[in-house]
Amino acid sequence: MTHDHDTTGIHGMLLFGEGALYLSHLPMFHHPHNFHVLLEIDLGAAARGVLDADRKDPAPLYTFLPDAFPIAGLDPAGGGPARDTLRGTLFRGHFERRGTRLAEDVEVRITNTPRFHEFPMSGSHAFDRTLTYQGFGHPGELYLAHDITARPDFDQVVRVRPVPGSVRNQAGMAVGDDVTLFDFPQAQQVRVIERTDVPGQRLLPGDSVEALLPMTAAPFSGAHGFLMALEVREELYLEIGELT
Repeated sequence: MTHDHDTTGIHGMLLFGEGALYLSHLPMFHHPHNFHVLLEIDLGAAARGVLDADRKDPAPLYTFLPDAFPIAGLDPAGGGPARDTLRGTLFRGHFERRGTRLAEDVEVRITNTPRFHEFPMSGSHAFDRTLTYQGFGHPGELYLAHDITARPDFDQVVRVRPVPGSVRNQAGMAVGDDVTLFDFPQAQQVRVIERTDVPGQRLLPGDSVEALLPMTAAPFSGAHGFLMALEVREELYLEIGELT
C-alpha cells in the first residue's frame, strides 16, 4: 500500500506480553495517528531485564515512546522493506500520564507485524455492529485488540484463554481442534456473539463468551470459519476518550 502523506510523528505504544512481547500503537482519529498497528518485538537483553525486574503481580501498565518516525514505514505491504527497528524510552505507566522512565535509548527489534491498518478519519461508528476484535498471539498466550473502525470508538487489549473442547464449525458441529496449540502470528478477526460494538459491551475479565472467527481456518481440522468459547483473563489496556 502506498501512503500519500507524511506520517512522521511521536507514535506512543502500549508494551505487553509475557513470553513474546508486543507493541500496540495508541491511535487517535487525526493525522498521522490514525493507524492500528500491532508489532511483535525483541526488546534486547538489557531492557528486557529492566522490564522483568520491575514487573509485579498484577503487572502494571507499560508504554514505549519511540523517537519520531514515519509510522507508514512499518507497513509490510508498503512497496519496500518495512522498518525493522525503533529506538525510544520505556515507561512504567502511560508516558503522557505521569509514567516513570525505566530505560532510555532502548532499541526495539521488530520480528513480526501481526496487524497494520490505516483507518479513515471520517465516517461514523456503526453501533449495531457485532463486537469485533483482532486476535493474535502464540500457544498459551493469546490476545484480542479491539477492531477500531470509525469515530467514536475505543482502544482495548485483553488476554484470553480459548476453552478446550469448544471449537465448532459454523454448522455447530464439534471439530476437536486442540486450542492449546492455536498460533495466530497474523491477526485474525474475532466477532463476539450477541454483543454490539460499544464500550459498555466490551469484554471484561471473568467474561466467558462464544466467538466466531469468520475468515480463519481452524488450524488442525481445517474448518473454514469456526466458533469457540473464550475466557477473558485480563484487561491490559482501555482508552475511550482519545477516540471520541
